[in-house]
Amino acid sequence: MRNPSRRGFLKAALAGSAVAGLAACGTISSSTSNGVTTIHIQNAEIISEVDTALDVAKTVLGFTSVPAAIVTAVNTAIALIEQGLAGYTAFAGTTTVLTFDSSSVPSAITSVIADIRQGAAGIAAAVTAEGANLSATLESRINSVATDVADVAGLLTSAVSAVTADRRGASSETSRAVAIEAIRKRHGLA
Repeated sequence: MRNPSRRGFLKAALAGSAVAGLAACGTISSSTSNGVTTIHIQNAEIISEVDTALDVAKTVLGFTSVPAAIVTAVNTAIALIEQGLAGYTAFAGTTTVLTFDSSSVPSAITSVIADIRQGAAGIAAAVTAEGANLSATLESRINSVATDVADVAGLLTSAVSAVTADRRGASSETSRAVAIEAIRKRHGLA
């Protein structure tokens, strides 16, 4: 578990105020009619968060002295996430907003989340296996990548879970956006 620095906290807080207006637009929302809750998700939001996981995983390929086993694990993670993203975009098509019944989250969404989690787990497992061949700094950096990729999956899961349980609020959307932005910044992607 990370202990964020004061500077990191302030950056995240300031980023949060910048995205608060965007979050208020309702990238994920729900409505209930005749006892049926319908979920509405902005397609671009899901794609952006999956892209974040993909971009964070790719940062490892820019590190020096990375053992081949870890490069293989990262490339496998990238392929998994790209496969999940392709499945999701094929499902979503050109729609801007996906709409579905809260009792049946489309498998394309749960599948891409599972692919991100599996990719993160593969990177973490490779770091554990190769730990003796890594400097402490490199091990920490790659573990940070694995953790942040898994965090993106967790944020996507919590967003879908919260809205399907009809307990989403603007603050949860804002905090999710802040968390994604902090992950991107931590890896030099923002």
